[in-house]
Amino acid sequence: MKMGELKGVLNLIISPEDNYIQGNGGIYSKDNFSNTATQFINYIKTHYTNYEVIFNYPSTNYEAINHMEEIQAELIESCIVMELDNLSFNYIEQLNNNLVINLKPNNYEEFAIFHDTNNPEMYWNSQRLLEKPNSFDIFVLMKYEKKL
Repeated sequence: MKMGELKGVLNLIISPEDNYIQGNGGIYSKDNFSNTATQFINYIKTHYTNYEVIFNYPSTNYEAINHMEEIQAELIESCIVMELDNLSFNYIEQLNNNLVINLKPNNYEEFAIFHDTNNPEMYWNSQRLLEKPNSFDIFVLMKYEKKL
């Protein structure tokens, strides 16, 4: 497999019996939140049809909140939670050269740095998440360089 650069992280709490997904901390992106969020949302839309999807963001995360408003996510609590209705949000075509995959051991170190830099005070820090890698569904967005 080609080596790539980790561009974003999505840690999901998934409850199949309830058709419920919650982003544990939301979507995180190194540079272009809109592109990263589009990739993850496309993945959720195609792999978790008819699930209720919840992302939590602080009111100061303007980029994430603006993006969720652009795709018509429903704000269910002012300042913190936005709900993504998987059946009705505006579907944006997949972007080129990016791939949403489950976090793999060869990306743990890069994930740990990225996660803990963006979530310095979170209980579920990278160490706790990676101690039980099969207990969480952690997705990452990888960008691969094209070889000529």
